[in-house]
Amino acid sequence: MRFRTLRNAVAVVLLCAFLTACAAKPSASGATWAESAPQGGKNQGMERYLSFVDDDADTVDPQCTSEYYTIALNVFDRLVEIQAEEDGTSEIVPSLADSREISPDGLTYRFHLHEGVTFSNGSPLTSSDIRYTLTRLLTHPDAENQDVAMPIRGAEALHNGKASDLAGFYEEHSICT
Repeated sequence: MRFRTLRNAVAVVLLCAFLTACAAKPSASGATWAESAPQGGKNQGMERYLSFVDDDADTVDPQCTSEYYTIALNVFDRLVEIQAEEDGTSEIVPSLADSREISPDGLTYRFHLHEGVTFSNGSPLTSSDIRYTLTRLLTHPDAENQDVAMPIRGAEALHNGKASDLAGFYEEHSICT
């Protein structure tokens, strides 16, 4: 009787291991990702998944990587987020910016920063931090995805070294044009 119980327990463990191996595929870096993870739904954001990242990440600097960007998404906040809806549409929702105003011509954006946001050292988030982030993205030699900031007036000149400041960022009014 004892042998039969042990045999059944081993069979269950092996079956679970086999099914787990069948539900995952290796990525290019050797990490495994569940293929059956739900894509949205009414409990979106409530699911918890364990993901493995290659031990040889070249960087986790959010401005200098695209391959390991999921790390930055879990560590750093953004001014706004894009929230996917069940019907396939999406909308922009607040994050570090409580709200935004867009001029009638669509060329000027004013972000109202959420009050009380601090960095890990206790320093408050200010528009100067946003300016620094955009400037670094456009000037860092290893930065990727600068195209997200290129619509800002003066971004191309700053990126090409023809300007020392981002002309379309007005810190005193927290405006980007």
